[in-house]
Amino acid sequence: VDCINLPGRFYFSGTSIFVVASGNRCTDVDECKKIHPCSKFPPVRCINTHGSYHCDHCPHGFAGNGKLCRRVRPCYSNPCNANADCLVN
Repeated sequence: VDCINLPGRFYFSGTSIFVVASGNRCTDVDECKKIHPCSKFPPVRCINTHGSYHCDHCPHGFAGNGKLCRRVRPCYSNPCNANADCLVN
């Protein structure tokens, strides 16, 4: 993931987001502030990195990749004995 200064142009390798700032330098775009790519509900922290970003883990009680989190419903699949009640703490 690089921003490469070539004669007369800039080349961006990978899927990074860069902009050409004053002075003809490549400047990293903070995707966390610009596009808010991580889950908003439940809120997941976005970590900006050079040329990219990553989302923190979904919080307890949710599963997913941080961009999308869904509530875990352990009783949905009915894992308990027929004579038992499924309870979630």
